[in-house]
Amino acid sequence: MNRFGLKALFLSLLLFGSWFFPPTRSIWDKLDLCVFKFLNGTLEGHPTWQYFWAFANGHTMDWIHDIVMLLFFGIYVGIGKKEERLKRSVELFLCILIIFINFICINKFLFTTLIEIPRQGPSLVVENSFLLSKHVNLSNVKDRTLCSFPGDHGTTALLFMSFMFLLGGIRFGIPAALYALFFCLPRMISGAHWLTDNLIGSGSIALFALSLTFGTSLFKSLRDKMMNLLKRRKHEESQEPLR
Repeated sequence: MNRFGLKALFLSLLLFGSWFFPPTRSIWDKLDLCVFKFLNGTLEGHPTWQYFWAFANGHTMDWIHDIVMLLFFGIYVGIGKKEERLKRSVELFLCILIIFINFICINKFLFTTLIEIPRQGPSLVVENSFLLSKHVNLSNVKDRTLCSFPGDHGTTALLFMSFMFLLGGIRFGIPAALYALFFCLPRMISGAHWLTDNLIGSGSIALFALSLTFGTSLFKSLRDKMMNLLKRRKHEESQEPLR
């Protein structure tokens, strides 16, 4: 594992451990409460604002997020030089695969089957929370949950942002970071997730995934093997006689 991988792994363990260490956990809990009260408090008395965040919380917005992330990746591939596009296309495929594997294996399996961390969302803990589902006539508005840690949207958003920084540099990374923030906000405003569900839960998962992929030769090795396979396939097809 290279220096980047070691740093990412150390930071992942440090973040995750700080959530279980009583002195730092009390700081995180206070920050969680302050952030939720501030964000959720912006909904009171603003119908247009309520509708916007209710829509941003629904299933339709999940499809929009997928499209926007694919646009980021598509632009990254498209602006590359002709000889770079195959490499960038393979990188795009691997990034999507890594996000999917993390979502299924870690968020949906590890933290729901093997590691149970029961944690109610803020709307079920903080009295007088503003519930969007009671004020906006939209279906599938998620503002309550009995198991909020870690955040599913947060894991996807942070991995997406990290890939954009690592592959596309600052000009892709900064816009991706801003979009990742918007990606995470709806569930935090509505009361389905605490700040630390994303910052610590999703952040630890994302850093751990990055330590194994970009912190080792795994990503580069898979990319090069896939590129060689595709080039060989293309070459074989070009050598086939016409019928």
